Amino acid sequence: MQRGLSGERYILGGENIVYEEVLRLLKNDVKRIRLVPLSLKVMEQLGYFELIRNKISSDEPIITPRVAKRFFLNSAFSSEKATRQLYYSITPFAKGLKQTIDYVNRIYHGK
Repeated sequence: MQRGLSGERYILGGENIVYEEVLRLLKNDVKRIRLVPLSLKVMEQLGYFELIRNKISSDEPIITPRVAKRFFLNSAFSSEKATRQLYYSITPFAKGLKQTIDYVNRIYHGK
């Protein structure tokens, strides 16, 4: 807040990696996880099912068709402006994922 310019927008992101890499790292760090590859069509159908379930139960949908489509897009963003102007530093994705998994394990499993 001290370094940012009024009216400017900054992307405070991290590394640009593909979902396959996210899933590979997740699978390496969470031994009990089972991943099943799904097509966009199947993901969208699950999203529509979740929207119907939301209307009936008011439970938040786990996924929506719109979110499903995002998994199949190839988008990249840059935090370079934030790095340069705010001295923002990016935590490597693998390190952040490991810290998150360790935190969840401590909170939910007492490990």
